[in-house]
This record gives sequence, C-alpha cells and structure tokens, in this order.
Amino acid sequence: MGHHMYIGNNSEIKEIGTNKINAVFGGNSGAGDEPQIVWGLIHEMPAETRQGLQVEFEANLKKFDESSFLIQSRNDHGKKQIIVAATANLGLMFGIYQLCEKKQIDQLPADLVTVQIPVIKRRMFAATIKYLEHIPRLFDQMLASGMNEFVIMNLDNCAKSTRELKGQGRMGSTLKHADSFMFGMERYPKFKEYVDWEEIDRQQQLLDGICAYGAKIGVKLTFLLPVPKFPTNTVGNVQACYPELFQPDGKFNLTSEFFHHYLRDQMEEIVERYPALTGFEIWLAEGTGRSVCGYGLKELETLGDFLPQWLEIIDDVSRKHGMEVGFFTHHYEHSVETRTKMYDLLAKYPDWILMEDITWPEEHLSLPTLGSISEPLIDKLVHEHKSKLNFLLDTEYMGQGILPTVLPYWIKKHMDYCVRRGITGVHGRILRWDGFNSFDNHNLGNIYAFGKLAWNNESDPDEVLSDYLALRYGRELAGDLYPIFSQCERLIESMLLINGIGVADHSQFPQPTYISSYHSGRMYMKPIEDLFKPAGTRLYSDKKNIIHNEQWRYQLKLHAQSMEEMVAAKEDAIRLSEEALERLAGLRDWLVSADYEELRLTFETCKVVSDGMKLFLRLAYCDYYNLLEQRDEILAQLTDLGNEVERRYGYEFYFRLSTRLRSFAEYFRKL
Repeated sequence: MGHHMYIGNNSEIKEIGTNKINAVFGGNSGAGDEPQIVWGLIHEMPAETRQGLQVEFEANLKKFDESSFLIQSRNDHGKKQIIVAATANLGLMFGIYQLCEKKQIDQLPADLVTVQIPVIKRRMFAATIKYLEHIPRLFDQMLASGMNEFVIMNLDNCAKSTRELKGQGRMGSTLKHADSFMFGMERYPKFKEYVDWEEIDRQQQLLDGICAYGAKIGVKLTFLLPVPKFPTNTVGNVQACYPELFQPDGKFNLTSEFFHHYLRDQMEEIVERYPALTGFEIWLAEGTGRSVCGYGLKELETLGDFLPQWLEIIDDVSRKHGMEVGFFTHHYEHSVETRTKMYDLLAKYPDWILMEDITWPEEHLSLPTLGSISEPLIDKLVHEHKSKLNFLLDTEYMGQGILPTVLPYWIKKHMDYCVRRGITGVHGRILRWDGFNSFDNHNLGNIYAFGKLAWNNESDPDEVLSDYLALRYGRELAGDLYPIFSQCERLIESMLLINGIGVADHSQFPQPTYISSYHSGRMYMKPIEDLFKPAGTRLYSDKKNIIHNEQWRYQLKLHAQSMEEMVAAKEDAIRLSEEALERLAGLRDWLVSADYEELRLTFETCKVVSDGMKLFLRLAYCDYYNLLEQRDEILAQLTDLGNEVERRYGYEFYFRLSTRLRSFAEYFRKL
C-alpha cells in the first residue's frame, strides 16, 4: 500500500547469508548475544548437529519432500543456536524465509521446533509478468509463500490495462491483449510480416528473465500455451499467411493436417529455445485473449472429431522432452455432456494434471467449491485424473485488491475441500486482473494466506490473518486492525451479492442490462433472474442436462430471499464500512500516513459501492413492478451519488464509480 514490502523480507535473508536467493548452503552466522544461525541439507550436516535434532523431526523425515524443512532453536554449551534443515535446496530456502518471518513477528522461544511438511504437494503461482522489475520480486514472494511451481501465463495476454492506459492506479482493470506472440514464426515465416517486433522483444526479455530466476532457485517453470495460438491472432492476418488453416466458409478448420504440423512445430520451438521450462499448461481458447478458432458450444460438441489428434501431438512432444502437462478443462460454453466428453478423452493421459476453477463463472464468497460441476463429474475428475484447482487470488470479481479482499476464510474453505477430496495441486493466479499490483494491494493478504493454507490446511485462518497484518502494518497495530479485516469477507459478500448472485461487472458497478427485463443473450452470469419470486422459492429447477449458462446457479441450490433480507444485506455492508472508517480514524496517528490514506479510501469506496448496490436493488424492484414514480426518484439518487463521488474524489475514482453510477441512471431515463 503506502510502502513497499515483501512478506518474507529479503533483506533479512541476505543477512542470514543466502546471498540474494542464490543460497550458500551449509553456512552459519551469529555474533554476540544474537543466536547463531546454522542451516544446511540434512545429509551434509555434521553428525553432532544431526544427532541434536528433535525426535519429532526424525519421525517425520520419511515424509519429507523437496519442500519440507525444520526450524529448531536450542542451547549449545550456553550459546543460542537456531538450526534450519531440509532434504533439498528448495526446502532449505523455504525454511530460511519462515525463520525470517518468525523473527519479525515474535521473539523466538528457546524450545522452538517447527517441522513443515506441505499438505498439498503442488503449490503454484500463475501470473502474467509485465515488467522485468517484477521478476525478482515474484520469485522472492514465491519462496516466502512456499510455492514450488510457477505457471507463466502467456506473455501477450494483458499487455495493457485501463489503469495504465489512463495513467491511474485506482480504476478497476480492463485487460487489453497484444496481437503478437513470440512463438510459431521459426518454421512459418510468413507470420513475420504481421507481428509487432517491439512487442516480441518485450516478451522475449521477460521470458529470458523468468527462466534465469526460476532455474536459479529451483522452482518448476510451466509455460501456458493456448491452443490454437499464432504469432498474430487477427483472423484476417492468419488467413492471409496460411489459408490452409481454414475451411471454404472462412471458419478455422479444427481437423486441419496443416494445423497438426504447426502445433507440433510450435511446441518444439518453445522447448528448444527455453530448456529451463519443465512443463506445458494447455488451454483451449477461453480465457486466453483473442482466438482465431472462436470456440463455442457448437465446436465443443464436436470434441471427438478434432481433440484426440491435438492431445496426441501435445503428449508426443511433451514425452519426447520430458515435459509435464497440465490441461485446463474449463470453458464458459461447456455443458454437462461436453465436459464429460472432455474428461473421457483426457483419460488416455493419466499423468496429466487437469485444472478446474474453484468456482465458475466467477468467484464470490457464497459459491461452493466446484459449484458449476455436477457431483458425478467431480467424482470423475478426482478419482480418474490428477487434478488441481485454480484460485483467482487477484480477486477479479471481488474488488481486484482495491476493495479489502483479504480472504483467509474463503481460501481455507476451498483448501479444506482440496485436502478432503485428494486434489493434488493448487494454482493461485496473481498479477493479472488487479492491474499487475498484487504485491502492493489487498491481494497480498491472499498470497500470504494461500501459501500458509497450502502448506497446512489446519492452520487457523484467524492466526494467518493476524500474522499477515503484523507483517504488513506492524505487530503493534495488528490487534487494532484485526477487527476491521476479520469482517471483510462479510462486508464484500453483503455488498456485492444479490440473492446469492454476484452482479458486479469485473468488480465495477453493474451494467443496467443486468436487470433481467433488459437483458438479451444467452449468458446468465450477471442478470438477476427470478429476483422477486416469493421468499423460499427454489430457483433453477433440476434438469437432465444443464447447459453451461445455468449450471452454476443450479449447483448453488438458490432459494429466493425476501426484499427485506436483500436490503438488510446492503445496510449491513454500509454499517460495516462505517465501523471500519471509525476504527481507522482512531489509528490515524499510528499508521504510516500513506497506509492510513489508502485504507481510508478503501473503506470509503466500500460505503459508496454499498450505497449504490442498495439503489440498484431498489431500482430492479421498481422496474419489476413498474413503479415508475419511485424509479425516477432512485435514478435521481444514483445521479446525485455519482456527482458526490466526483466532487469528493475526482473524475476517475476507484472503479470509475462516478461515471458508472451516472451512466446507469441515464440509461433508464432514455428508455
């Protein structure tokens, strides 16, 4: 927020002696009354040091993996000593980071013994790295958070955001995709005429830096590859270069032999140019920016015609080069039938790890884990495949780090599910939908909680939250800030949800077409369907084969609430915002001034959004019952609220609220 920090504090790491991440293993330090720090790999430690390790550690040794470590404090002939031990270099670095954190939080007790064996073995951050200076900070944060794998989200995705285009840090982010992609030209040179070489150079520098750092600290590096993906993804450009990829009607030919050769050559090029990469993560079109293919339900219904050949090529190249494969099975257009077909096709590749979003089509706090997937399909995913779940830690739909999205209880709920169902990996997306600011906004709390709860889902989320606040704002203030942040999940849920449905538009104020009577189209993610049925009515009844755009609502088993309940939730959000602001006012002289101002604006934003959402709800009610006189009064209040936001904060306040509120009202006035 106001000051630059890492959870883990790299400066202390350097003092201990790991030499800027590139650890000097088997070292020690300590002078005067300071405890001597001894760190090393277990098999390289002197016999007398190893003999002194706790029985608890020896008992757990068989469970150790490359990420496990022990921290133990003891007295050695009157000299305080702290031992950090591990079986692999990566675990040793995790242990040193943990020690630094403990030194920041508490005085180390004389009998400290910490044995850390991660519960979930594959712990991944996934990010779109935008700047070279992000790279060392990313990997420092990975070590501090206990991540052992990094997924390089395709570098042309999100090349720009509205925050940067407008020169503002406060607006919600809307992503702009670059058209050029750095792989695929080596054996298909016609593409070179259509690419932006400055953009290609930017991507290459970033990937060079990521691979160098990843290799240095020993984390696995997975490259996200959308399929299909071309050096230019403007359809006309691809057609001009290689018309063989298209059918006579101009649609992409999913069964093209020419594309089979292209896919193989593109994957070979990636592996040959970047041997530090250890795996591919394959995405089929959705969520990857502009796609020549234009996937939709019609294409997904023909999976059996084209996907087996694609999968065979991906598997063949990956096996040849010893690359692991992850496969993102999610798509907005999936029905139960097409998702089942995809799982069946992927059953041929039991070593691949399949990824699904923890919730879909968006994340908010009331959604159950895998709420968009029927229980038989969840069983199929978990029991027939390796699997991992994708957490949007950049809170794309819950405030993008601008709202107080520190969500340890939400993370724990889904992490508990992973452990209970035997899901083998967790995948936390950062540095993307929050304007690439995950380390400097409230999402840093999610990064911290994600790491702690992936190591041990039995960690107390209250303690995780308290430790995060102590690391970020100081131990002295953590107790005063805890009552504010422990209510944040309730605040966000009350503020953004209506009848169990999140209606914010990528965290911004809803669009007027989200009121059902003005909605046209097939996607039901946002519009308020059946909003004012009698309280208790079951919404979205059972169907034999629920289509994609209704399935998540069915899985929620939603029941209609009364208008009084829905209004009460918004009033609760307003009250929680006001209470947070009152508490913050009492801390003004204690907080760093920049932190105080940022927190004040955060909760003032919550109050404005809560007020606006209450008006949105009332307007939907008036529209439903054709109460035009009351409707006009609400539209005037929305306009007044927008004007007040601009008067107090300026035109481009968080989420462009002044513009959004007034535009919303203007839409209805013109009807």
